[in-house]
Amino acid sequence: MKYLFLILILIKANVFYAQSEADTVKTKTKITGSVKTENDIPVNNAEVVIKNNQTELKVYSGKDGNFEFSVVPGV
Repeated sequence: MKYLFLILILIKANVFYAQSEADTVKTKTKITGSVKTENDIPVNNAEVVIKNNQTELKVYSGKDGNFEFSVVPGV
C-alpha cells in the first residue's frame, strides 16, 4: 500500500491546480512498472477524484483491469 500512497502524492500534485477550477475533478493515468498491492495484485490504472476538497484514488487492477478498490486518505 505504500506504493499507492506515493502514487497518490504524485497524481495529487498534477491535479492540484485543476481543483480550484471545478468542484469535481477526475483524472486517469496509466501506471507502468511493477506496482503491486500487499496481496500481489498488479495495478493497471488509477483515477483520482477530487470532490469537495477530498481526494479519492480509485485503482483498477486485476488481469483485465476490472477489479476496483479505492484509497481515501484521511484529512
